[in-house]
This record gives sequence, C-alpha cells and structure tokens, in this order.
Amino acid sequence: MDIETSYRNSEISKPIQEQEYLPPCYWSINAYGSQTYTTKDHHPFADIGGWQKRFSKEVRPIVEELSPYSVFTWYFRLGYAKEGSVDRYVPREELDERVEEYLGGIQAGRSVGLLYANYSNPITGDDRKYLLLGAGLVREVHEPKEFEIPYELFRDVTSRPAMRNLPRILWRFQLVFDPDTLFILPYHEYSERVEKHKLDREEEWKRLKEVAVPVVENIIINNFKYVCRPLSSSKCLYSLYLIEKSVRKMKSHGLIEHSHLKEIERKLELLFETAWRERGKYPGFENLIQKLLSATYPPFMQRDMVLEIQRFIENEFGNVEKYLDVSLRAEDYGRMPVRLRKAFRIIERDKDKVKFLSLFDFSKAQFDNVLEIIDRQGIETVRNNPYIILENYTYDSKDHWRIEESDYGVGLFQIDMALIPDPRYAEWDFIEYDALSPERLRSVVATILYDAATHDGVSYLNREEIVERIEEYPLYYIHEDLKVGIQTLSKYEKQESFKEKFSIEQKFPRENVTYQLKEIRNIEETIERFVDQMVKKKHSTSDKDMAEIEAIIEEESKFFKEKLKIDERQALYKDTLENGLFTLTGKAGSGKTTAVRTLPIFIFTPTGKASLVIKERLRDLDYDETQIKVSTIHRFLYTAPFEFKETLRYKEIYKLRNLIEKILNGRIELLNEFKAVARNFIFTPKVLIIDEASMVDEILLALLFSLISSDSLKHLVLVGDEKQLPPIGVGRPLTDVVFNLKKKGLDSNFIHLESNLRFPANRSLVDLTELMIGKDPPNPAEFQEIFRDPDETVEMHSFSNLEELRDVVRDVLSETGRAEHRPLFEMFRDVIEEDGALNLDRIQILAPRKYGSFGSETVNIRGVLEGEPLFAPGTKLICEENIYHSIGPKRRQKRILGLANGSIGYIQDNRDIFFEDVEDLIDEYGPQEIHSLKKRIMSDIYSPLKSQTRINFGYAITVHKSQGSDFSHVILVLSDFSPFVTKELLYTALTRARHKIYLATHSDLAAELPSVFAKAYSNSEVEKRKTLLFGHKESPFKPYYLTKKTGETIQVMSKIEYIIAKTLDGAGIVFEPGPKQFLRQYRLIPDFKLSIDGENYFWEHLGNMRNRSYRERWYRKFRTYSKEINIADKLITTTESEQRTDVEDNIKRIVKDLKSGKLKRTENPSYHHYEI
Repeated sequence: MDIETSYRNSEISKPIQEQEYLPPCYWSINAYGSQTYTTKDHHPFADIGGWQKRFSKEVRPIVEELSPYSVFTWYFRLGYAKEGSVDRYVPREELDERVEEYLGGIQAGRSVGLLYANYSNPITGDDRKYLLLGAGLVREVHEPKEFEIPYELFRDVTSRPAMRNLPRILWRFQLVFDPDTLFILPYHEYSERVEKHKLDREEEWKRLKEVAVPVVENIIINNFKYVCRPLSSSKCLYSLYLIEKSVRKMKSHGLIEHSHLKEIERKLELLFETAWRERGKYPGFENLIQKLLSATYPPFMQRDMVLEIQRFIENEFGNVEKYLDVSLRAEDYGRMPVRLRKAFRIIERDKDKVKFLSLFDFSKAQFDNVLEIIDRQGIETVRNNPYIILENYTYDSKDHWRIEESDYGVGLFQIDMALIPDPRYAEWDFIEYDALSPERLRSVVATILYDAATHDGVSYLNREEIVERIEEYPLYYIHEDLKVGIQTLSKYEKQESFKEKFSIEQKFPRENVTYQLKEIRNIEETIERFVDQMVKKKHSTSDKDMAEIEAIIEEESKFFKEKLKIDERQALYKDTLENGLFTLTGKAGSGKTTAVRTLPIFIFTPTGKASLVIKERLRDLDYDETQIKVSTIHRFLYTAPFEFKETLRYKEIYKLRNLIEKILNGRIELLNEFKAVARNFIFTPKVLIIDEASMVDEILLALLFSLISSDSLKHLVLVGDEKQLPPIGVGRPLTDVVFNLKKKGLDSNFIHLESNLRFPANRSLVDLTELMIGKDPPNPAEFQEIFRDPDETVEMHSFSNLEELRDVVRDVLSETGRAEHRPLFEMFRDVIEEDGALNLDRIQILAPRKYGSFGSETVNIRGVLEGEPLFAPGTKLICEENIYHSIGPKRRQKRILGLANGSIGYIQDNRDIFFEDVEDLIDEYGPQEIHSLKKRIMSDIYSPLKSQTRINFGYAITVHKSQGSDFSHVILVLSDFSPFVTKELLYTALTRARHKIYLATHSDLAAELPSVFAKAYSNSEVEKRKTLLFGHKESPFKPYYLTKKTGETIQVMSKIEYIIAKTLDGAGIVFEPGPKQFLRQYRLIPDFKLSIDGENYFWEHLGNMRNRSYRERWYRKFRTYSKEINIADKLITTTESEQRTDVEDNIKRIVKDLKSGKLKRTENPSYHHYEI
C-alpha cells in the first residue's frame, strides 16, 4: 500500500521501472495510460491450490507488453463447461473455436468498448451494482497467449477428476482503444469532495449518486458478468445514453471543468455515430432468419446458411434495407446458388413480417418468444401496437456463451430504438412512432413502476413522481420536446388500457393520485386477504390454558427475575392464544423468541442464519423437537410439495418450483399462475410463526401465504422488530400489518414488548437504542451524555488510519478472549478456537458499507489480513449470496437453500469448511447428499479462475448482513456520515450486541458523533419505503386517522393521541398535531399545539413513564421547555390513569380549564399535569 500511495496518479510504468512493482489492477490500469509497460503473468495455479509449488517452479510466466490505452480482459463464459458437467472446462478444441468466433466479432473501428467497475467499487458496490466508467472505440485486438506446461505436469493435472480439459491458453487478451474516442467519467472529482466534507457529506453524496451510472436494468446486468461479454447494439447504445445523461447532470452541477465535459461529449458523439451505424435499421435480421430457418435446417447448417444469405444480399442489393424493400423475381432466384433458394422462399413467404420484426434488436432466443406472441395476437395487432411485445413477453431465462442464444427479457428501450431512433444518427428513412400514444406511455409507466418496486422497494408512485421519472428516461431525445406532464397522464387515466394495467386511485391527501401495477396490487391483496381472515378468528382460553401461562411466567421469572414484566407476559400469552393473528414486536433482548417456545408450532424465518439462531435458543430451553419445527421460508417453498404432498404429480411440483424461482427473480406477473398450481398443494399447519418478520418482503410473504390454508390455520404469529432495517425486496409487510391493527383499534392482536431481558434497564446500550427508536427526535446532547461516560455495555474508541483501527481491534480481542497481541489473523483464530469450540459469534466487526476507506471489505483485507487475502486454515468466512442445492434422485430432485446469505463460517485445519447451515443439512439429509454442496462452496473459495465469488472474508461484515444474528461483542466502525447511515442501520447495529458494543469512530467524526446519531434519526429507510398494503399512509408510524370538522385529515401515532385530537376537534379547539417550530433548534416536537383566545398552548402525552429511560428523557425535555424555550406555563402533560375512567370526559375537563384560564397547578412531571 505504501508503494501505491506514493505513486498515486502516476503512470503505471513508473512504479514498474523504479520499484519493479506490478499492482493487482494491472489488467485495467493502463486504459488511459500513454506508455507501454511489460507484464509478467504467472499461471493461476501458481498462486493458489494444491498445485501451487509445481506450477510456480515448472511453468514459466508469460511476458507481454501492454500497449498505451489498452486493457487485458477476458470473457470467462468461454472456458467453463455447463453446470452439472463432469468437466470443469470445455474441451480445448471447442475453446479454440469459441475464442476465434468471439474475437472475430470484435471489429477495429466498429466495436465500442464499455469500461465498468464491478461490485467492489466504492460508489455503487454497496448496492451490488456494476458502475459504468467510460467508453471508447476498439482500435486493435491482440490474441491470447499460451502457457508452456511440461508434459508430466500437464498429464498429472488432467488425470484428475473434472480436470481433463485444463486449458493451456492464458485467459486474457489485449484490447487497445482509440484515444481519440476514449474517455472516463470524472467520478474522482466527486469522490474527493465526499472525502473532504467528512462532517457534512449528504449533499456531496447526493451529487455523486446523481452522476453515477449503475447498471440496474435486469436485461442488461447479465451482459456485464464474466468481465468482457458482448452486448447487442441496442444495449450498447442504451449504456451510452446513460453515460450522456450523467454528463448532462455534471454540467448542471458546475463542479467539473466545462472544457473537460465538452471533450467527453465530442467523443460520445463519435461513439453514438458508430453504434447507430453498426445497429442499422434492421439489426434483428440475422437472428430472425436463423430462427425462421431452424424448422428446416439442422443447427450446424443454420449459421453458415445465414452468412451465405447475407453475402448474396450484399452482392445483389447492397444491404438488407434495400433487399427488404423489394420482392424477389425469378431472375433473382436464378442468380443465387441452388442451396439458397429454399431458404429465400421461406423468407419471401413472410417478407412483411420479416421486415417489421427485423427492426428489433432481439436475440434468436427472444425471437422464439416474440413469434409466439404474434401467433396469439396476430401480426397486425402487434404491428399497430409493438409495445404489446414488452407487456406480453414471457420467457425462461437462457444464459448461453453466445448472446444470440441468450434471453434475459425485453426492455422498453429495445422497442423505442426500433420505432423512434435518434434522428441525429439514424441514416435511414423512418416514420416516427407517436411517443405520446397511450400504448407507449402505458409501457413507459409500467416500466417505471416495476423499476421502482425492484430497485427502490416501493409498491407505488404518485402521479408527480411518474412525470419526474419520465423526464429522467435515458433516451431523452424522445421526450425532450414532448414534455409529458400531469395533464397528459390525467387524460390517459380515464382510458381502459390504463385502468386494466394500473390501479389508479386518489388517495389522502386528496390531490395525490397514486399509480400501482396490478401485479403488485395482486401481491398486496393476497397478503391482505390472508391477514384479514386470520384477524377474524377468535379463540377462548380455558382454565388449563391460564394455568399453563402462569406456570410459564413463573419459570421465566426465576430466570429473568426483576427484568421480566409480569403483566406484559400475561397479556402476551393470553392474547396470542385468543387471536388468530398476533404480532409480537420488540427490540433485541425483549424475549420475543423465548415467548414462542411452548406451543406445537412451525416457525419460518427469512434466512438460514435466523433459522439457526432460533434453533439454538430453543435448544437451550429444552424444546420438544417433535412439537416445534424450524425452517427458512425459501426451504419450505422449494421442498414443501415433496415432503407434505405425496400424491402430487412431480410435473406439477417442478412447475411450482420453477414458478417460485421466476417470481423471486422478479417475474411478479406469474403470481396468479403460481396460485392456480398451488391450489393442488395447500399446507395445513395449525400454528405458524414467522420470526424476524421485518426481513420478509411482500413477494416472499405472498408466496408463502398462497401455499397455506388460512381455513386450517388457528394461529399466525408475526415476530420481529419493525424498527430494524426493512427487507431487501418490495415493501415492509410487518410494519404495515402493525399499522393496520392499530388503525382498526385491534389492540389485543398486537403487543410491543417493553421489557429488556438482556440488560438491566439503566445500561448505556439500552439508552442508546431507546433514543434511536423513541417517538421524539433525539438531541445531540442526549447522545453526548452517554458517550461521555458510558458503562460497561458501551466503549468508545477513536482511530485516524487503518493501523490505529487495527490497534482498536487488538485491544478488543485481548479483552474478550485470551488472545495475546500478535497479527490480527492469529488473534482472531485464538479467540474463535478458544476452549476447543468454534466461537464464531464471540466478536464481530460491523460497518455501514462494504466498500470505501473503512468498509468491511477494506477492514477484512487491509486491516485484519494486512494485505494478504488468502483463504488459509483459521479464516472466518461469510456467505454473501444464497447458494441453492439439489438433493435426491435426478428425476425427483428437491431444490433447497444450501447456504444462506449472511451465514458465518470457518476454514478448519484440514482446509475443510464449516458452516452451521451445512452441518444442519448434513444432520437432516446425510453427508452423501450434501457432499457436492460442500465441494461447490470450496470451489467458490479456492478456485483461482473465479471472477466473482459468493464466499468472502467474515471478520468484518455490513450491518445489513448481520440481520437475524447477534454476537457477544460488536465493534461498529463509523468513519463518516453518509446516506448509508440511517436510523434503522444504527439501531440494527446496536441491537446485534448481546453484551457490549465498541464504537470505533474516525477521529474526524469523533467530536461530531452525537450529531451524527441525531441526524441519522431523521434518515429513515422504513419511512421512505412507500406501500399501499392495508391502504395509503403518510407515515407507517402514524396509524390513527382523524378527519376534522374542517375536512382536513390528520394522522397521529397513538390511540390516546387520537382520542385527544378527536375531543379537541369536537370542542371546537384550533389545534395542530406535531408542530415543528422547536425541531430545528431544540429537537423537540410536542404532540399538539392549541390556539385558544389568541394564546398558544402545547400538549405532551407521556405514554411510558414507567420506563426509566423514557422518564429521564422527559425530564430533560421539560428542562428545555422550561429554561430554554420558556413555555412551561403553557405546557399541559397527561398520563393514562391506572383506574378505569372516561378518557374523553377527562380531556373535556382539561379543555374547560384551558378556556377558563384555570389550569391545574402541579410540580411533577410538569406544571400542569392531568391523569386521563
């Protein structure tokens, strides 16, 4: 790192010449370099694996010159055999043919190269998105070279299983760019501004995110896998338009030199000209013809036949466009080779259809599906509305090394480019399609809503947001002059074509029109119907039930002593038994899991790790395994048909499984088809508990409910913490269910546990979590009070660089285990293996982000491993992506979740891997069934040729990955304040610690840490996650609606606030809920502001004065009201009486006192306090 830092911004040739240092990124670092440098590439097996010594010694490295403005790259899909093959690599002859065909498709001066960063980039990496960096025209292609592997070594390796096709070729080739067309977007200037403004980064991050060009379209993402995969012309053009959109935004910011951006625009124009010329008017002709000929000619003849047809057309007509404008005559057939005549007759038979469909840049596999649409709809229907293709396109994802054989779905831009090409570059005649036609706008809005759901997690958008996103559409040349506005949408909302595609409603507030895809509405209605049916179910409790409840509470009291709230537990158990639906929420350590241990139940969790945590805790409590079964939701969805319905035909099982997989991958339009199949298989449990329900998204929950009989189910219990991070997918179902229950006044159907069974009430960590989830915005001074003098549950540390952060971790390891001060890798190993057991949850480092200067990736590789990222025995691991596994005979295989995203593992002394998920599967299915899964996981870890792996180092992980887990000790690394630091993220991180949290804060941030926490409170991910599940909500935490006499509708947080508001309105009092006038300066929001006879009064209802943290916080607030704002004499406080009283009458008496100016005088907890 010292060398890289000292040579920052230098030509790569300089450290090579002066230090003989070749950096790990040497493949791409010369893309914008002006000098040649020499590279030395060792065989991949020389760096890792069992052949390391022999390959290092016997195989000479390949020495090659890397030209100016060039990169090394490779299309990794070329060399690997199909999944399931006994061989790891394709035969060498086939590889040579693939390489020749692939490189032959890269044309100097005609092919555009897109430069991008993978998931490890610091801008979009935390969202797991590729990032477009720039582009340029290819000038030269240098073919790959081969290693000289000695005969004996080659024989020894290829005699091993799966290795017989070991390639000799070095998997890389050189791509040289034309510097006159090559550019890289100036992200660095934006990133440096973010680094400089450490204490106020929000605005800088916002600007950076505005100019970043992530690859988010599902139909394009697969083209960026395998490093250097070809793209179709239309996908390339769309990527260039995304880049141009970024440049336009940079110009509006005014931060980059105008001349620099003008130069990028000049080069972009050259690339647009080339890409549109290469695309041409009929880009689909070749693939379409191959598809049409497939019924007549065998596969090995089709490609050659198409090439001959194209050559004949070029010779006789000049180009495809001219050929499609004429009909062949007898003399034309006479001039062509005999073998082509039959093929041309097939084309001529459907010439009009060929001419129309050739406009679209589709793969051969896509034309398969498009022709099926035409068969169903008719060619004239599709010609009149080509956007039918987009809306009716169904497919099974196909991933072939040839892109023309692949299918990842169809995008709006592919239809648009065919019908409305950019007039600046289209050198052909075209009749511009009406961009404002209702058919097209319907597809545009549908695409926007789908993207909002899959990328942002929101289930609807309002009309104004739709218009804003239309304006942001990358093919800006279409809408730039048309100005799609509110009036255009308002007109189309009345048409049947819009009504059948969208649920369009006028919601609160009145002028806010919402748009929702009917497919999303179907998902939400599935959840609503199931929940509503369970809410209606009521059960009675017998004397035996009550006796069992008392026995359970007595047992819990012995263990938790004074921490346990007896009345809370009584209400919990009684209400759970008496209601069909019960939601149990509360922070970590409140005893949610303990509460569900004694009923005959089936527990579902969203992740394998959460499932294992449940099993561990229940095992500690000696639960009866015959009564409580635990499974992930994914495992149930994939395996339930096999295990619970023996009579179901396997064809239906596999159809069900395939539909599940497609829906979870975004094909939400298939839900009704899934339900139709699922009717043949309905699971009939009596009790169902979903733990960690805050992590379950709408789609997963709808699938689960579709497989369960709500008629047979007696109890549905949702357990979770709605204040944690929302799900990765669409919506926030747990939060919305709680909202709905509160809104309907169904108090017996939910409880929020206030107990803390993990810590005594007066602990610093408890106080921190209470501040993050409190009703009122916390003041920085409240955090400062905790940070200044924390108890043993919180420890403060500061660091200014990576070495100092290492020292912090060393001190914590020494404190938590018996590890001596040594390299961190060895200290972690000592702590993990202490006492002969694997203590993987003893200590965990958490970070808000994966990438960046102090992200989890950096802390792992440069911090713990000190720049030596080797998977050696003693390495802690994490799985970063679900890994599925098939078990059973080939014709009756079950697909199970083999290793869950977020699972923590370890490499043991024999280099075998340990994951508790995998051990659990071995116990259930046996070692033989799970052997190939372990082999795949180990291949993911050890394979030197993997471009991206699913297993990573696990010493430091992101807070998101930690959900569903807890750890004895947690080190939370906070290096800056950015949009990543949200209220839910900090709360989730704090609640991962069972015993203690160490706040490791960058020295630039340390003094401002209280303000960082206070600001994060206002940055809520759950609030931003808009849904229509159980109705429209201004806030998911204000479930009580009141329409005032004036017609204004307001929302308040609690039932008692609703009663207060309703009574005030009935008495004719002018009032405002949650006035913000004290927020900015004092971080205070009273419940109500009242105006009576020209005087302003403020009302605070104190709903939880029995809680020590709440009570102390109130007295701090009252001091502010009294001494700083000076309104103590105008402040009324209320608490609920422990006696049964008429609340409304009590409030009316307060109103009477207010109007008469005779408020009751008290000393505590305010000057005017009333019990109601």
